[in-house]
Order: sequence, then C-alpha cells, then structure tokens
Amino acid sequence: MLKVILEALSGLILLIIGIFLFVLFILSMADNTSNILFIIASMLFIIGGCLLLFISGRSDETVTKKAKETIVKNSGIGLEGVLARNNEMTKEFTEASDQKDKLKLLEAAGDLIIKPKF
Repeated sequence: MLKVILEALSGLILLIIGIFLFVLFILSMADNTSNILFIIASMLFIIGGCLLLFISGRSDETVTKKAKETIVKNSGIGLEGVLARNNEMTKEFTEASDQKDKLKLLEAAGDLIIKPKF
C-alpha cells in the first residue's frame, strides 16, 4: 500500500514539475530566449508523471476482496467428514434450486399478467 501511495505522489510531483517547465518554456518564448531543453525536459517529466500515475492506478494492492467462504470446515476425519460436507452442499443446492423454481414461477405469472394470451 505504501508503494502505491509513493508512486502516486511521485507521479503528481513529476507532473507538476513538467507543467512548470512547460510554462517556463512558453514564457521564455515571449522574451525570445526560448530554450529547447525546457520543452524536452517538460515532456519527459509529464510522460513520467502520467506513467507513474497510471501504474499506481492499475495496482491490485489497493483492492481487497473477501470472497464468501462456502467450504465447510472438515467436521471429521474420514467418511463422516466427507458425508457432512456432501450433506451441506446438497442442502445449499436444494435451496438454490427451490429459489430458482420460485423465480421462474413469478416470472411466468408476471408474463401472464402483462401479456395475456388470447
């Protein structure tokens, strides 16, 4: 996480320095003392800053997802543990299947109310 924050801050600092150098180049053009090094350095700093911001934005270190734990802890050694896990999965499957059937019935009832068949 600290690495991502440091990359983002350094990217912002490089971007600000690049914009400052670009402004100096524009101001020096008005005085006819323009130096090509200002524009080259400003482009390098702007590209480097944008690259660091892009890398820090794409980092997966800031994303923390916790998946729902569906695996039942081993409730026993041997056949009893396997049977307990199997029964738990069967119970979850039947609940999901019942909910799916109820939703299909509600959808069919909604279709009949909205679109009556003549």
